[in-house]
Amino acid sequence: MDELITFDILGEFAHFRAFDTTRENISYPFPPRTAVIGLIAGIMGLPRNEYWENHPLSSAKIAIQILNPIWRTKIKVNYLQTKYPMSLASGIKIILAKDPYEVKSKDQRGFSAPVNLNMLRNVAYRIFFTSEDEKLMEKLYNRLKEHKYCYPPYLGHANLLAEIKLKGKYAYKPLDEGIYDLDTIVPVQAVNEKIMKIEDLGYSILFNIPVSLSYKNDRIVLKKAEHVIFNVKNKKLKVSCNAKQVFKLKMDEKEVFVSFIGQ
Repeated sequence: MDELITFDILGEFAHFRAFDTTRENISYPFPPRTAVIGLIAGIMGLPRNEYWENHPLSSAKIAIQILNPIWRTKIKVNYLQTKYPMSLASGIKIILAKDPYEVKSKDQRGFSAPVNLNMLRNVAYRIFFTSEDEKLMEKLYNRLKEHKYCYPPYLGHANLLAEIKLKGKYAYKPLDEGIYDLDTIVPVQAVNEKIMKIEDLGYSILFNIPVSLSYKNDRIVLKKAEHVIFNVKNKKLKVSCNAKQVFKLKMDEKEVFVSFIGQ
């Protein structure tokens, strides 16, 4: 039997921005697989954006469990644009300062834009992580155990710090085709529609959740996305699944059923 690392991430606020939104910044109700990979990369101190391809972390198996019910609120923030000059409709040109704290005249200032952030409150998620790279597994486990994070873990935004609680290492094994009460989010592709139709499940379905990214020409590009099934009330999901799409482990004398995203 293989092993996986399990840990909880908790915080008062979280915001996992939906990549395809243009107006109000909408948040996913849970961290996408890409956000979890970024969180782990920060803990490990990996070079920025160099782990999306040809790295053991990019091919790791990750399952996500929602521990607290989803509770949303809105917070208005002001974004300050300081990167390039901006011409107004009247033809007046505003020269933006490279550093907003070095503004010395009224002709040199940042362009402020109020934005509504869709925030998640009182969040808690359980992450199940495993990789074929034994060194990566050992280093991650030791850092989580000793609370030695290269960069502070956060929940979508750098100012939304997260608390991490290591649960431990657990052996897990794949299961045959059947109907299971899953504890984690379930990818649509894992569902056996010969037994149970997706539209008859009665759960929420989120479309095009980022699963993997690539980094080309100094830009992050979405490489793969998939649809997932989840329950906003953090209850188990009774789903018919294909063979080797559900995995069982034992935690605190209880059986836990998980499905990995982006398999």
